[in-house]
Amino acid sequence: MIMKTINQKLLLSLLVCCLPAVCVAGSMTSFGTRNRPVLLSDFGPHLFSNESYSEFWTIDSWLADKSYIGLDIAITNIGVGDHKGGFKARFVDPGGDKSECKAEYDNDEWSYAKQGFSMKFGKNSIGGDLQKISVKVSCKKMEMDLVFENLVPPVCPGSGLLKFGQGDGVYSMMFPSPRAHVRGKVRRGGKIIEVDGIGFAEHSYSNMAPYNQARRWFRFKHINSDISVIMAEVESTREYGSAHNGWVLISDNKGKIVATTRARFDFEGFIKDTRSDEGYTIPRRVRIVAVDGDASVIGTLTMTSLRKIEDPTASLGFLKRSIIRRFTKPRDYYINCKMLLKIKQGGQEKTIEADGFYRYMHVNP
Repeated sequence: MIMKTINQKLLLSLLVCCLPAVCVAGSMTSFGTRNRPVLLSDFGPHLFSNESYSEFWTIDSWLADKSYIGLDIAITNIGVGDHKGGFKARFVDPGGDKSECKAEYDNDEWSYAKQGFSMKFGKNSIGGDLQKISVKVSCKKMEMDLVFENLVPPVCPGSGLLKFGQGDGVYSMMFPSPRAHVRGKVRRGGKIIEVDGIGFAEHSYSNMAPYNQARRWFRFKHINSDISVIMAEVESTREYGSAHNGWVLISDNKGKIVATTRARFDFEGFIKDTRSDEGYTIPRRVRIVAVDGDASVIGTLTMTSLRKIEDPTASLGFLKRSIIRRFTKPRDYYINCKMLLKIKQGGQEKTIEADGFYRYMHVNP
């Protein structure tokens, strides 16, 4: 079950809905506009006791030869047992050939340091400080020994914490590595691959089910050798005021350009998914405006085609799927796009153009 959490984070978070949700009128607090300092204690697990708790670490790296390395770590109370862990690593070569390690751990089969940041899952481990993160992976298919050296210091969007209602729950997001230089080695198929690339790491946790928190998410990530662009926005459920919160993070090899929650996303040109019983729609254009000190961003993401549609409940059995769909009807749209951003900073203007894709995720109608 934990590996499904890693593969489909939304899906397993939905499994808590075997009992009806209790909707309490309230609000979703804002991240705020001032980015709070990031502490090393933010990196480690928070280990809530309630059933809806889940926590994730996602680490990506793109190598100079077009290979990709991805690592996903999860801790959750969802399902049977509390604080169960999962660890997954994958390597994809330029030709698309993939190797993967994954394993599940009971709460007494993984460990973490009470001080600093260090977690161990069998022979796999992750740890570090505010300057760098080290990752070790060992399984039959491959081994990894990687170091992510931060080109940009860790950052929270605003406070890094959204609060719902009167203590109903929280959602937290922060970035241990908004942009990092990745070095190391991968041993795969009897060969040693020297790693040199650009990396990224995010960390999130929540102690309430996402279908109670959010009606809809928007996410965009574009990272290459020159620049990293990370954007997201969440719309809360009607029970929490249909409030909007988002952020824009842009950095290059010289450091941070923009890290702000003073961002606005306008979605335009909606088209209907005729195969969706819920009548879901997706935007063909996203307009972005963001401000961070003397820096500002104006841009658009313009749809070129529909990449894919995913139903996070599709892989479940009929009974579980039927239960889940009584309370939530998730649909994840991946939309190919053209990105055009104009960044002004210190009297200079830079234009960034690239192909990419954004995700528009309906959690509930």
